[in-house]
Amino acid sequence: MTTQQGNPSDIEGWPMLRRDAAASGTDGSQVHPPLEKVWEFRARGDIESSPALAYGLVFFGSKDKHVYAVDGSTGESRWTFKTGKAVITTPVVADGVVYAASEDKHIYALDAQTGDKHWLFSPGKEISVTPAVGEGLVFFGCKDKQVYALDVKTGQPRWTFTTEYKDHSPPVIIQGKVLITGRKGTKGTLFAIDAATGELVWKEDDRLGIPHPVAASNTVLSRSSDHQLYATDLQTGASKGRLIPDRLYHAIFSHNYLYVSLMGPFALNGFDLSHHVSDGWDLGFMPWPGVPSVPAVSGDYAFVTGQNANTLYGFRISKFTKRWQHQFKEILKMPTGAPVIADGRLFVVSEKGKIHAFKGTNDPKFTQRMELILGTINKEPTFKARLIQRTTRWPNCCCLCLDPAETHFTL
Repeated sequence: MTTQQGNPSDIEGWPMLRRDAAASGTDGSQVHPPLEKVWEFRARGDIESSPALAYGLVFFGSKDKHVYAVDGSTGESRWTFKTGKAVITTPVVADGVVYAASEDKHIYALDAQTGDKHWLFSPGKEISVTPAVGEGLVFFGCKDKQVYALDVKTGQPRWTFTTEYKDHSPPVIIQGKVLITGRKGTKGTLFAIDAATGELVWKEDDRLGIPHPVAASNTVLSRSSDHQLYATDLQTGASKGRLIPDRLYHAIFSHNYLYVSLMGPFALNGFDLSHHVSDGWDLGFMPWPGVPSVPAVSGDYAFVTGQNANTLYGFRISKFTKRWQHQFKEILKMPTGAPVIADGRLFVVSEKGKIHAFKGTNDPKFTQRMELILGTINKEPTFKARLIQRTTRWPNCCCLCLDPAETHFTL
């Protein structure tokens, strides 16, 4: 398996949820444990979205009906903008403009430095997902069963696409295509839409977001109704097979690894995509309750938290060792609480409307107090994952035990 990914720093702004189509959650800057907390900021209401980081600022929405911009270095408020109702989705940022969807059925375009309003648009129904920006357009799904593309300068619609679903995933933009899933209950469809024209390129049924499609190079990842992870060819929509192991919660690409958060058993798995058959390592049952988040990765280090947990962990990827942890007084929500990295700092959201910022430290007192080196989490991979074709016929027994036939899989 091979993958070629661009440097996250090549992307300007924070144009979609977790910044890029791979959902990496980082701009490529370096953060090495042990970390020290440098500031926290408390909004006047709960924060239900993860932050977006651009131009040295931290942007996020709150249930107090405001969009916030906070200085990433000091944690001081730079500006706020009031909307008609709560802002529970992540603002996205591109070319000096912040785009935020509110429960008041409007999407707002705000100046990133001042918070001044450029324009607003309402489709007349609720916009319940994070938008995405690319190709000179702003994309989002709406409760009126449409996907919208708005001109970034005027806020006027360029095209709409009917999905027949009220609920949509946050869109992902890659290679001139808008990837978005529509969902009703446990059923859904993955759509690839031409970003310029709004024409359908291809679609695949029984596909849901994780919580949105994830893409790198020529591969799109989405999950089925039974929480299996599937790979689809970006250009043609042809299936590339499914990834075993267990019940999927979330997935991201970062550099040459695929990280998969599982619901059963609760674990974070990593796959080295440079190998034809991936050696999977399993961080196992870390001391958090519930599902682990996807990590934010910085070089050889990754940072992760868990659902309804209050601890942030840092571990070294190459040696599979836990390096550091920090315990909060508040619960870290999911997926809101999944960490993100920008400008050499790590940011995480907790309950009580708080944003927390960390940076690396060489201070011995922090090293002594906070760094935990507990040895090897797993000396050897706990399983080998196979990417298999859906046409493969399996005996009536456990696939993993029988060492299934391999299929060559290229991102």
